[in-house]
Amino acid sequence: MRPEYNKLIMADSMLAAAALIVFIVWGWQAAVCIVFSAFVLSGVFASEICRREAQASSLSDEIDRILYGEEHWNLDEYSEGELAILQDKVRKLVIRLREQADQLQKEKNFQAEMMADISHQLKTPLTAMRLMISSIRKLEGSGEDEVRQRARRLTEMQQLVDRVDSLVVVLLKMAKLDSGTAILQKEKIFIKELILHSAEPLAISMDLHGVKLCLNGNDTDSFQGDFGWSAEAITNILKNGIEHMENGGNLYVSWSEKSVYSEIEIEDEGNGISDEELPHIFERFYRGKTARHSGFGIGMAMAQSIFAKQNGTIKAQNREEGGAKFVIHVRK
Repeated sequence: MRPEYNKLIMADSMLAAAALIVFIVWGWQAAVCIVFSAFVLSGVFASEICRREAQASSLSDEIDRILYGEEHWNLDEYSEGELAILQDKVRKLVIRLREQADQLQKEKNFQAEMMADISHQLKTPLTAMRLMISSIRKLEGSGEDEVRQRARRLTEMQQLVDRVDSLVVVLLKMAKLDSGTAILQKEKIFIKELILHSAEPLAISMDLHGVKLCLNGNDTDSFQGDFGWSAEAITNILKNGIEHMENGGNLYVSWSEKSVYSEIEIEDEGNGISDEELPHIFERFYRGKTARHSGFGIGMAMAQSIFAKQNGTIKAQNREEGGAKFVIHVRK
């Protein structure tokens, strides 16, 4: 038997005993009043018990529907008491679980899109290599012409292998950033030194295309971050500028220290970013239409991730003079 009913029976027993005593001392009229009051109080108490049981049953049914995946749920509002507290906690728990489920679904969709993009990126060079192997097998003879064709196709295959290798390296770096396993150090980075170091891997490409790097900023300006990863991000932005410019253009890099952050601006003299492409510039595997070379479309996404991991931001816009402009803010 439930505790509420035990209390009700005990109260009725006590009132009955009181009525008997009153009957003996004051007579039957007083006893009748006591008995009537007992019935009224018992009825009120029983009604309250039934109401709370109905609310508890309703709350239990609603929780069952939520557990079985009902999309729409409605938890009744209880103004006060233990059920109101329980209802509020259940509501918060349901909202939290729904948010977690939505986040997991988004991550699942993102992973599916990533796998599809990676498969597409790998499929193209692998298909080309398969065709080249087939064509090499068909080349017969040891004449100068055949040897030259084999050498040319082997060189092309080596380039494709290098391309796949580069893609795998980039994807592994992105995976480290996404999973949080990439350990980014926090050290004082002098911006000029960072820019010069970031431009070194692009020196040959800049010479071939006649691109000049123009720097403007104080030698002592700095910010707190990871030098290696920051250099990776800057290199990707500089490379993006080279690929979107005609031969003989300039790359402008300027920097300065503000009150709470350092600012780096990287500008090129290319055709700029169209309104259609601007919202997608930091999306993975997105390639602009005006790029000189067919890259993977992942460099800008990596640059954004690297600075985000260092509590920084990067924003893309167009220069008034023409060309693209990337503004980086990193905490000092």
